[in-house]
Amino acid sequence: MTARFVIAPFLLLLVAGPASPRVSSSSGGPGGPGGNFDWKVGTDIGGPPQRLILDTTYSVIVNESQTVQETVINGRVDVRNMWITANGVLDIQGPNSCVVLATGEIRIEGVILAKGGSNFGVSTLNTTNIREWGAVGGPGGGRGGTGNPRTNMSSEAGGPGFGAFDSVGRGGRGGESAYNPNFPNDSNDEHRRPAGGGGGAFGHDFLRPLGIVPGYANPNACPDQQVNGYDAEQGFAGYSGAIGVITGSSPPRGGMPGPRPFMDNDRTNDFWGTMSTSSGVVIHGELQQPWAGTGGGGGGNAIVSNSFPTTPFDPTGDEKGAGGGGGGGSLALIARGAIIFGRDGRIDASGGTGGGGENSAGGGITHIGGGSGGGSGGHVILQSSARIDFSICRTTTDPPGGIYALGGQGGAGKDNLGGSTPGGHATPPRFDALPPNSYPSATAPCGVVAGSAGYAFTNTVGDNDPLVVICAGGDGGPGIIQLHVPTLEAIFPPTSPGENIYKLIQPPPVQALPPSGPPSYDRINRPVSWNRMLPMP
Repeated sequence: MTARFVIAPFLLLLVAGPASPRVSSSSGGPGGPGGNFDWKVGTDIGGPPQRLILDTTYSVIVNESQTVQETVINGRVDVRNMWITANGVLDIQGPNSCVVLATGEIRIEGVILAKGGSNFGVSTLNTTNIREWGAVGGPGGGRGGTGNPRTNMSSEAGGPGFGAFDSVGRGGRGGESAYNPNFPNDSNDEHRRPAGGGGGAFGHDFLRPLGIVPGYANPNACPDQQVNGYDAEQGFAGYSGAIGVITGSSPPRGGMPGPRPFMDNDRTNDFWGTMSTSSGVVIHGELQQPWAGTGGGGGGNAIVSNSFPTTPFDPTGDEKGAGGGGGGGSLALIARGAIIFGRDGRIDASGGTGGGGENSAGGGITHIGGGSGGGSGGHVILQSSARIDFSICRTTTDPPGGIYALGGQGGAGKDNLGGSTPGGHATPPRFDALPPNSYPSATAPCGVVAGSAGYAFTNTVGDNDPLVVICAGGDGGPGIIQLHVPTLEAIFPPTSPGENIYKLIQPPPVQALPPSGPPSYDRINRPVSWNRMLPMP
């Protein structure tokens, strides 16, 4: 049976592309060992969460009856049926993509994780001779950039994050380190605050939907800020009187978001596969295989000097920037039968949060060092020859059900504001530092104000500071989600009151921009159909 997937606001037909995932397995072929390998994660009698870690380098899994083993190599899993029970947690890790091929059905009542790791921030004082490593990515995702990359001299900037499959330098850029030109006469720690690292980037920023409230046209191409991680953000600048080491100017500059893997300026081909429109036009996607998210950039250092380089170097002197958040991973679930989400079923391939920089020795959570960028969301592909069923799934649970490939929030800046707090805890969107064009919130082109553009809250975290939130890290951007089904009607949207695909899938499927919101599935996607891109089991 030919599978298709639904993603864009045009009538499209996708045909199989020449590329296939770089995965292999010693599982014995379709259906797993014996052709009847049923894989269950969790128990069907309830109880505490049952976590199973699947390493995409090498793992051994056991069938439901505990009688047959399967060796998983390079992330490919062959099964007949797959069931993540309500208390099951499948945590996928490692350097490779993960592809599950099922000859039967896939049922998700629990959680599948392919998330990037979060950076918890700098927890030490006076250790400039020790690096601050970035967090690991999800399966195939890039790790975060290194904070304080030099250990025998002051670092000029935080290290860049890594791209998908840990490609060097393809993540968010590091924040610029800084010094105070009036030191030592002015020894105020705050006057040498550096810049934050940039967020990782993969999918395109998701803009606030046109017409989300009557008359809203989004003339300034403003990203949707109702959810953290819908746009890849530059790291925030440092103190206005400090000198940036690289630019030699003030204020120190925040790291830019990482480059996306798309090389031309045509957004219609930013996917994986080959697409044929209803008029017969063939569009080849730029991605040659399922991709993954990218890491955020490291934060800059606050240098104890009035010049750069510091001579002599003091290995206990500088306040360090944090390492970046890891990029979300790559996951493809391919089934001949249905893919069914339970009430709480959840797939999460979001990026990890950035961390806050080193605090002042004077005490308190002040983050004199630069915050790091969050990792970008990853790549999630669901393909079924029967249906993808969200009918009983809902977002009112904690955590909410659905599919998520959001960017990770950047690390907090000055006075622990504007980003994730120690331990990798993201703040609510109303406390997230936003790009400069969002402040002052009441008058800026992209201000976030309750009652405007459909927002239910006002974000004022940066209104009182001309540099918004000094030295905070930038948020990572969204990943990419693709749904492959035979027909539009093979997607069963949620039926619970108040639920819709726009809430349940974040970001919305590739190229799906709802004209009004919160929209139904039909308004997001009709009338699109795509052919399969992955081999059926």
